[in-house]
Amino acid sequence: MAGAYGGGRLAAFIPGTWLLAGFVVMMLVTAVAMLREPRAQPLR
Repeated sequence: MAGAYGGGRLAAFIPGTWLLAGFVVMMLVTAVAMLREPRAQPLR
């Protein structure tokens, strides 16, 4: 909750284009992470 409040206050000082670009990068990284094959677990 404190992070959301702080981020909202900080966003007032960052141009909207930069915020949108950061969101796009975050979504692309998330999509790639979801599409990757899971790592093989070592046998015990």
